[in-house]
Amino acid sequence: MRLALSNIAWGRVLDGAMLAWLRDRGVEGLELAPGLLDEREMERGGRELRGMLEDADVRCVGFHSLFFGMEGLSLVEEEGFGRLCAVYKWLAGWCAGLGGELMTLGSPVVRRCEGLAREEAERVLVERFGVLAGMSARCGVRLLIEPLAQAELVRDWCEGLALVEAVGHGSFGLQMDTRTM
Repeated sequence: MRLALSNIAWGRVLDGAMLAWLRDRGVEGLELAPGLLDEREMERGGRELRGMLEDADVRCVGFHSLFFGMEGLSLVEEEGFGRLCAVYKWLAGWCAGLGGELMTLGSPVVRRCEGLAREEAERVLVERFGVLAGMSARCGVRLLIEPLAQAELVRDWCEGLALVEAVGHGSFGLQMDTRTM
């Protein structure tokens, strides 16, 4: 069995000693929440982090909790979507640069109807995830939607699967987290 772990499990401390400790316990990969990484590391584009991962023989599987702690982003509202795209493009490039392949979008706060009827918001989501899937493909990563019961849109696996099928892009898929099913 291959084991990957999220840095949400221990918080902001991610250094060579932590990575060696994880590797000694069988962890082969990390799914990173960018918002929990050192801001200076984010500004440097992950060069130091990539070196630490390589030294510890632990790989970056991908990113999740992509927009945790960020404000003014939306999948539905036009201006917020423009900001979300800029952040996503940067995160996807950073993830790929670390060797990651998956970008999991949970982030219920960006999945609000923003005053639209639910059906209209769902239609907009199909278009917007098509845009993000295209960005993902160009960066060499795959975007996954994580259904969350507390979100206004895409609350369960049935809605998630319907969205993935409606978008119909090879760089967009479904993340099934048993904790949220």
